[in-house]
Amino acid sequence: MKSQKIRPSLRGLFFLILISLCRLGAESSLFSQNPLESAVAAKKQEIRQQEARLKQLHQELEELRLQWIQYELRAPGLPVLRDSGYTVCHAAMVLNYNEKHEQANWVAHILVPEVATGVQSRTNNFRPDPKVPTGTATKEDYWRSGFDRGHLAPSADFRWSFKALDESFYYSNMAPQRKELNRERWSELEDHLRQYVIKTGRPLYVVTGGILKEGLPTIGPNQVSVPEYFYKVALDYTHPEKPGIAFIMPNSVCRKSIMGYSFPIDSVEARTGIDFFPKFSAEEERKAEGRVLDSLWNSERLKQFKDPLTSPKLPRGAMNTLDARQSLNQHATVCGTVAGKPHMARNGNIYINLDKPYPDSDFTLVIFKKDIPSFSYDPLGVFQDDRSVCATGKVTEYQGRLEIILSHPRQVKFLEETEDP
Repeated sequence: MKSQKIRPSLRGLFFLILISLCRLGAESSLFSQNPLESAVAAKKQEIRQQEARLKQLHQELEELRLQWIQYELRAPGLPVLRDSGYTVCHAAMVLNYNEKHEQANWVAHILVPEVATGVQSRTNNFRPDPKVPTGTATKEDYWRSGFDRGHLAPSADFRWSFKALDESFYYSNMAPQRKELNRERWSELEDHLRQYVIKTGRPLYVVTGGILKEGLPTIGPNQVSVPEYFYKVALDYTHPEKPGIAFIMPNSVCRKSIMGYSFPIDSVEARTGIDFFPKFSAEEERKAEGRVLDSLWNSERLKQFKDPLTSPKLPRGAMNTLDARQSLNQHATVCGTVAGKPHMARNGNIYINLDKPYPDSDFTLVIFKKDIPSFSYDPLGVFQDDRSVCATGKVTEYQGRLEIILSHPRQVKFLEETEDP
């Protein structure tokens, strides 16, 4: 009797387990057929494809920039030296190698604004230059010499390109520098020129080398000459005036400020015998090489330059002064920071420069004399240095500078305030 009672219970339990398994299978089947799963997978694949395409575009852009640099280096003519060595062309620099001194007579490169966003790090891959047929200095020359392997074209100037940065570690781009120079004033000079390019948004043509002559002391088995002085020449070649400056620093402790070592480029030409810009006309050469515009190159002046506004400070739908040219002859909202005091010209018009002070200004707000009464406030007093402002209107160009004409205060919005004047 007990076995008969147990049997139906076992049978019921079996059916319950079977039903549960069926339900579990159905739920599993339904989950695996979720149509969003394939959609998610497809979107991930699309992202991977876009990322691969973006990487390819960046590579193509870098290659185009390297080609552009080679063109720019030759535009004013590569430096000319009577007792010239062997000229070598790398991806982002050109150098002239002096076998007798086992270093370059000069190294020329273009310092580009992209240095501001470059993310490449030092490779420290110091090695002989395979393009110099007579051979270059080696690690053994500098080993325990007491001298740094001083870059002539700085590796940090090429942080926008791994290839260009890596090639800067060829020994053809090195010269023996005392650490008191290489790690202090010389490093400050290199950074000063980078900041100039970042602040102005203009590239610099830079030529660097040691002042080589007979009788210099040497280091290493290859007898690498140790220069007593190093020079650096910089040309702001896209500026209308093409201003240039040179620096000559002793290979030792430098106690003066950077500008205390500045000279006209003519001074370096006289000491080295190098003609730096042989294609220049007599007038261009006079302006670029015969004078130094201290106000242009001085670091104190660069402090007046403002960083272009970016998100989140940049309002939605607005653009900064760097991107304003994309809207030339179009209606747009352009934002920037007032650089310097507003200027009232003799004709009564008011000019307000954004991000860069005159004469480097790229973007200007203009209020004609006839429209000044439309403003409920005094523009000369309200548009103060360091105030962030957005202006809405048609972007036009006058003598190479972009501008928006302000005829009414409704076109203006001061970003740091909830209420406008």
